[in-house]
Amino acid sequence: MSLPETYKAIQPDEKGQPILKEFPLEKPSTDQVLVRVEYSSLSLYDNHLLSLGAQSTDPTKRYGSEGSGVIVALGDNLKRSFKVGDRVLVRYGCWSQYLL
Repeated sequence: MSLPETYKAIQPDEKGQPILKEFPLEKPSTDQVLVRVEYSSLSLYDNHLLSLGAQSTDPTKRYGSEGSGVIVALGDNLKRSFKVGDRVLVRYGCWSQYLL
């Protein structure tokens, strides 16, 4: 399976409002997995952040605190623990097409 060069994610703007942005898709480092997010929820925590307009200048900050997906790439140090195609649960940043 070939991976796209970019992906989309919902990120807070300077006022804390959610906006859809496009980012370059990075390859996982030796200790990371790349997950294609398939499901994500709107949790109480997410709703709280949205209602507060949680501001962030961190370019890696993403909304979404609960989700699941499939590993599509992994770093060399994790090949004994995981494999491409494994289904995983993920926390934080799940309103995104891909996560490291």
